[in-house]
Order: sequence, then C-alpha cells, then structure tokens
Amino acid sequence: MGDGKHAAAGGGGGGGMSRAAKKRAKKRQRAAEQAEEAAKNIPAANKKTDAKNTTKKRKKKRNRGGGGEGGSEEDLSSKERGIGGDADDAIDDAADENMEKEDDRDGGGGGSVGGESDDMDDEQLDCDVDRDLGSKKSGGKSGRKARREKKRKAKEEEDDEDTREEAEVAVLLSSLTPREILFPSEGARGGDDDEGADVADPPAPPVAGMPSPSDLIGDATAKIRAAALLSSLLGPSGVSRAQFYAEYWEKKPLLVRAASTSSSSDGGNSGGGKEGGVGRKKGGDCKKRLNGLLSKSDIETMLDRHTLRYGRDINVTRFVSSAGRRVTLDPPPQIKTTSSGEEITEYESASSDEVWSRYRDGCTLRLLCPHKHSDSVHALLSLLESEWGCMAGANAYLTPGPTANSQKGSKDGGCQGFAPHYDDIEAFVLQLEGRKRWRVYPPPTGTDVSARTSSRDYSPDELTEMGLEPTLDVVLEEGDVLYMPRGWVHSAHTLNDRDGTHSLHLTVSAMQNWNWAEFLELLLPEALEA
Repeated sequence: MGDGKHAAAGGGGGGGMSRAAKKRAKKRQRAAEQAEEAAKNIPAANKKTDAKNTTKKRKKKRNRGGGGEGGSEEDLSSKERGIGGDADDAIDDAADENMEKEDDRDGGGGGSVGGESDDMDDEQLDCDVDRDLGSKKSGGKSGRKARREKKRKAKEEEDDEDTREEAEVAVLLSSLTPREILFPSEGARGGDDDEGADVADPPAPPVAGMPSPSDLIGDATAKIRAAALLSSLLGPSGVSRAQFYAEYWEKKPLLVRAASTSSSSDGGNSGGGKEGGVGRKKGGDCKKRLNGLLSKSDIETMLDRHTLRYGRDINVTRFVSSAGRRVTLDPPPQIKTTSSGEEITEYESASSDEVWSRYRDGCTLRLLCPHKHSDSVHALLSLLESEWGCMAGANAYLTPGPTANSQKGSKDGGCQGFAPHYDDIEAFVLQLEGRKRWRVYPPPTGTDVSARTSSRDYSPDELTEMGLEPTLDVVLEEGDVLYMPRGWVHSAHTLNDRDGTHSLHLTVSAMQNWNWAEFLELLLPEALEA
C-alpha cells in the first residue's frame, strides 16, 4: 500500500524522485515549452529541431537508465512524445529499479554523483536548445531588419534621384520666360488683350544631346513648373532657387537685374554695391522676359470692359511730400440697411474717364485684384502657390511720369503714390514697364522683423530721425525683379528725367498671416474650450 501510494505521488522516503531527476524534469519541461513556442513562430524549422531534441533525450534516458520514481517521469515523457506506450513504460521502470539498486549499494552517494553528471548533460542540452532557438529567432529578426533597411535605403536613393532629376529639369526650364512656363502652348505675347506688343526674346537653342525646354515644358508636372517659374524670375541674377531660400527668403532683399549693363540714372547704385543686391549677370539682355504678364493697355481694357469699384478693386492715391502723408482719392463706401435690417457696404463704381483724369494729374492707380481680370496674373499666382504652399496675391501699380503736379509728390520731382512703410508679406516686385526708383530700409526695430501686421505710414523725416539708411537705393527697369522680406521699409517714385516714362509694376505677395503665431492663436483657444 505504502509503496503503491508513493509511486503514484512520486515523492516521499528513499523511494522518492532524486534531486537530479527533478532538475532533469524541469529542464526537459522548459525545453519542451520553448520548442512548442518556437514551433508556432517558425513551424518548419522548429519541428525538425524538436524532433532531434526528443530523439536525443530518449537515447540519453535509456543509456542513463532514467532517474527517480516512474510516476511523474512517465507522465512527463509521455507528454514530450505525445504518445503513451507500454514498452517505453516497462523500459523506464526497469531503468528506475536499476538506479535505485545502485543508489542503495553506494549508500546514496551514487545518486549524488549521477545527479551532478546528469545536471551537466542536461545543462549542455539546454544550452544547445537555447542556442538553436536563439539563433533562428535572432537570425530571422536580423534578416527582416536588414531587408527593411535595404528597402529604406533604396527608397531614399530613388527619392533623391527623382529630386535631382526634377531639379535638373527645373533648371533647364528656367531658361524660358514666365509666360512660356505658364502657357506652354502659346509662348510669350504682349498681354491678354494686346496682340501687337513686343514678345520676349526666344530661349537659347538647346545644348547638343539635350531636349529643348519648349519640348519639355508641356509634359512637366505642376511641381516642376512651379520650381522653374521661380528659377526663371531669379535667373538673370545667377542666384539659384536653393540659394535664394537659404540666404534671402525672410532674411534680406535681393535685386535681380534683367539687363547686362546698369543705367546711369539709378541713384549711383546698380544694386551690386549695397547689401542684398546682385549685379546683372553677364551675357544677354532679358528686359522683355516679363512681357505678357500685364500691361498698361490691359488696365485700360479692364476699366472699359469691367466694373471696377473704388476701395475694392482700385485705389487712386498720391503721396504729398510737403505733408509727409498719403492722400487717397477714392469716394468712401456707403453703408446701407436692407428691408430685413441687414447692413451692406456699397462701393462706388470707378469711371474710366475720371480715373485717367486723376492719373494724368499725377495720381497712382493701384489694382487690388488684377488676377480677377487677367488670366496671366491668375496663372502666375496659382503656380507660385504650388511652390510656396500658401496663398499668393497680387497688386498692380501704375504711376505716371513727370507731370505738372509732380512737385506735390516726390522730392526728386517724380510721382509717388505711397508713403514709406513696411508690409506683412514676402513681396516680389516685377517691373513690367518703365522705370522707378526704390529705396529699401531695414526693419526699424527688432520686433518689426517678420512683421505680422503692416506699419503705419512714415514720413521721410521720421526715417532720418530713426537713423535708418537705405540698404538698397536702385532704379528698377523693365524685366528687373526686387524681393523684399516682410518688415523692410520701402518707398518708390518715378523719375523726373528726359524720358518722362510711366512705371508699371506687379507686386506678388506671399506668407501673409502664414506663421506659427497665427496658427497657435487660432488653435489654442479652441483647444482650451474643448
């Protein structure tokens, strides 16, 4: 009774499981669990390993003669094999009886020595199992990691190659004029409604073995065309698009000269002698490169064919030097109340005769939304929005040459429409017709750098009192481009010289209210309320 009880329980007295047998049982159980777990993740490989390990264990057990009593050992062996066999049980029982006899003869010492030997064998077996499983797992992980890293590098190389190709194509296309980039099927012409105007010089012939820019532009993506457009505007300066963003964008002004020689009526400075100015690039005259964007005749057509309203579509203004202020001649809008009690603002229509009469009297005409009536300006802004990732706007400024009332304007005798001031935009001044003298000053204070709002009007005397000296004092001529960051004070007027020509320039604006401060001011109150 007692022997049968102890045999079933697997413990107690001298006939219980030895310490070595317990260790072997635990290690085998751990090896079986590891093999089972590995088989789930790597079925094919680990089934082989598990089968080999099971065969090794059977051979070792039979050679050693087993250990301890057969109850729990027999159950464990059956679980490892996944079968139950009487023959194996008989062998195990015989081996256990032989081991017990040897232990009795040795006075228990043999069990200790045999336990140590078995511990060493089992530890070696466990090490082999752990090494096999670990190498397969780590090998699989490292292999997948290596493959992912290889794919990532290949993707980066492919993206870099695409970027290089896009940059190369954009540089090639930058030899075209802005209008040729905007309207590939048309080429450049004088304006939306001016068929007789001069067109830009044709692009240089392609290099041998290279495709013609005119052939490429039709198939170029909007991204490439946008980059080419900015490069075309910067082209004559020799400043690349990447260099412009790195050294000038939101930092300092840049003067891009179209012609190869400087005018003598530019205030003694062609742009190369002042900070931010880049001299004209040698070899060629690009004065007609901006043709086809907007012209004085286009503005005349707008006033004749469309209804432009004071204060909304057009301003008529003059700078009075003696008073140091700007005078706007727009009739004020009328606030009216509808029958339902709603207040609406009505702007007076601008009469073409009245507008041109004031223009001849020395006033500047500012078109607030020229892109509403000009496909060229609309296309220009649309493509530049793709380049900058924000909304772009435009104003057009038409200022007369010397008139009988010129002395009311600039001290230099030309006409001036606006007082010195700075804006809250990144501004690109495109000189389309005539000539105009510009003075550009650094921000008055540190807080005016990257200004979020436009300044009030300054008088020339105030600029002197603040100790501001012009960074640029230049005359823009046809085809020139002037870039000014927000916060930089500027003023401009036509020249009182023998030419007596008018000036037309288009100011393209970007990044208005487009900064982190504006974004957080909108986001944080909503986040706090939520």
